[in-house]
Amino acid sequence: MTLIRRPLLALMTNGARWVGQDAFPGSELAADAIEEWLRFIESTGRLGHYLPRLRDRAAVRDEALAEIQAAYFLDRQGHPVVTWDPPKGPRGVCEFCVAVAGAVPTMAVEVKAPGWEADITADVLRSEPNRRKQPKYKACVESRWTGPWERVRKAVEDACEQLPATIPTLLVINDDLVLNLNRFPIDVVWGTLYERRSGRPGCFADATFDGLGAVGILNIEYRNIGATFTFRLYENPLCRPEVRLPESVLPGYRQRTPAIGPPSTGWEVIRGLKPPVPQIVLSDGLDDEFFPWLFRTYEDPTRLSPKDLDAIAPAYRAGRREKL
Repeated sequence: MTLIRRPLLALMTNGARWVGQDAFPGSELAADAIEEWLRFIESTGRLGHYLPRLRDRAAVRDEALAEIQAAYFLDRQGHPVVTWDPPKGPRGVCEFCVAVAGAVPTMAVEVKAPGWEADITADVLRSEPNRRKQPKYKACVESRWTGPWERVRKAVEDACEQLPATIPTLLVINDDLVLNLNRFPIDVVWGTLYERRSGRPGCFADATFDGLGAVGILNIEYRNIGATFTFRLYENPLCRPEVRLPESVLPGYRQRTPAIGPPSTGWEVIRGLKPPVPQIVLSDGLDDEFFPWLFRTYEDPTRLSPKDLDAIAPAYRAGRREKL
């Protein structure tokens, strides 16, 4: 991958601690997008501020990029950054403030970037102690529990400690989970914010987090046309008036109902969807039909243990298509 036509990416790579830790940037499309985001942040005069973090270990680099991506996205939606030194919250400061149309002309933005490593539990580490140091995706079947709603709630809890209480406030969650929050077939964000989860009311079901105006979920995918942004905005109906987002802010992204279906429908919704074809090369004799067959045959294949999958895969390769 050439860096000659990407001078800012080359600058970011020079002396970086993350070199060799992963396959970053991963593709030519991703490299082009990162160069554009770096040009954007350079135009704001903040490249020098971000460069030490962009050269740090992979996790710190990704958090810094998540903030830059959020600022870039909001800028393209007509909300440019007006200050990188926002007013303090109870225990710290948020990332930046952007311009909005309203009685208060600025909105405070906090960015959280939960990573896939948080879903590697102690149970997984007992069998694979180095799993968090391995690539995010493995070229084999991997089954484990995940709790994306906990990642959302933790982000909300932390953000409310950093956002000011006198202007509109927005939390942007730009996650790097195994399955991005905007890609779940059931809207787990809706359930986390507005419904009961694990015996607790949703974050926006009472006044516990009334200092937060809204949550936005931002994800980025790389396609043949380049980087594409997916964004959904969830308003807090019980927030204080001072922090509520003006109606002019991101009107086309506001969610009035769950993105696909109510979480109460559970696994029935997932079973009715065609599972995505995994973008990996199966080198162990499993063809592209293995995953669709797994979803058709087992009621909830996400509950299968690694031992179960070790037994199922040889049977599938041998041509046996019945449920074991």
